[in-house]
Amino acid sequence: MSHETPRRRPGHRPSRPEGAGLGKESGKGPERRPRLGPHPVEHGAEGAAGGSEAAGPASPRPLGGGRIEKVVLVGARASGKSTVGKELAWRLGWSFVDTDVGVAAVVGRAVGAFLAEHGEAAFRAVEAEVVDDALRHPNRAVVALGGGAVTIDAVASALRSLPVLVVWLEAPVAELVRRLRADPIQRPPLTDLPLEEEVRALLARRAARCEALAHIRLETFPANVDACCASLLATIQPLLTGS
Repeated sequence: MSHETPRRRPGHRPSRPEGAGLGKESGKGPERRPRLGPHPVEHGAEGAAGGSEAAGPASPRPLGGGRIEKVVLVGARASGKSTVGKELAWRLGWSFVDTDVGVAAVVGRAVGAFLAEHGEAAFRAVEAEVVDDALRHPNRAVVALGGGAVTIDAVASALRSLPVLVVWLEAPVAELVRRLRADPIQRPPLTDLPLEEEVRALLARRAARCEALAHIRLETFPANVDACCASLLATIQPLLTGS
């Protein structure tokens, strides 16, 4: 599994990841504050902490005790997991892991090509192993999961049991469709539905699992990546420094 680790020298701040825009686009976009769901509760506490202005689960999943080793980003394709994840890892000084990249390395070809040829079941089997390796790697890291990874029972179990903080990234259907159409990396469809209908169907199918697993939910539209990371850091830094 490849872990991208920021290299730091005394007095030197590493360059930021390329591409500041969400949805794998360049440019920073308007400076808009993202809507952040309720803050996670304190370590070992019961119930929810105070909510924010954003829509989110009334009782976010409580964190267990111990040192947080990973921040794991979940959400639909094009919700901004890779873009936000790279920037967040850079700001934290942690490694960044994109499990789709890990799957491609294991199968020796592009993820879309493997999925088209071998089908979703074979893809999920490889993905489960790659995600497990990423979550159990000893380095502290920000890990971006593929959109359907949360549907794998073994992945969901690991996210519940390991010392990780799960952040669910969301965006409106129209914005997800726009980003997908603009993405130069075209993936094969997972259903026979037109793109917008497929996005809606997959969101509906995966929403309950994401909500059950997430400690925080973050809307990545219309905010840009800088605003998203600033809001996340303000929320998670007290937890990370105290772990």
